[in-house]
Amino acid sequence: MDKGSAMNRRTALGFGFAAGASLAASLAEGAAAPHVDSVASLSRARRASFIERRDGTALFYRDWGSGRPVLFVHGAGIDSDLWMHQMGSFVGAGFRCIAFDRRGHGRSSNPGRGTDCDTRADDIAAIIETLDLEGVAIIGHSMGCGEIVRYLTRQGAGRVSRVALVGPRPSPLENTEGDFHEDLQGIPVPALILHGTTDVAAAHADLLSFLL
Repeated sequence: MDKGSAMNRRTALGFGFAAGASLAASLAEGAAAPHVDSVASLSRARRASFIERRDGTALFYRDWGSGRPVLFVHGAGIDSDLWMHQMGSFVGAGFRCIAFDRRGHGRSSNPGRGTDCDTRADDIAAIIETLDLEGVAIIGHSMGCGEIVRYLTRQGAGRVSRVALVGPRPSPLENTEGDFHEDLQGIPVPALILHGTTDVAAAHADLLSFLL
């Protein structure tokens, strides 16, 4: 084999390894979106995938660990990466942690519709029902908190054990004060409402204590 051929072979192998690594990373992050009925075949230890809604919107989610389930809902203009530190820490404390990208955010698709609070609340319901979460604690941030409250008022709290709201933005209901206490009246689950910060890292200890 001449020198040029050997160099070309090394270059091709290099590209092959790089492509394989890139593909593996993409699949680990759920780049290939399986349908809902294929979710059960994925690894329960640390998986990423998509849930497809009736209107065709694909919601990206991560599902890490095992134990009592915790669902994280981020606010506007960001994605579920907001919760990476909390997910890693809470999995270590014995929880199963799920976080998803709201429609139009991050790796979820943007259908150009369904931006109303009812549809976003129904997206939360789809995550909970598809993954068959029971006794789930739901933690929200900023505008995601309003969607959690709307979920509870639309679907009830039958699958929910507790709710924590970090830096909640004004309620989607008639109350516009933004304290959410009035909205949560009559919903029979413990609630932690942290108005003093929108920094989820600063709220970490309070959130973990609330879950334990």
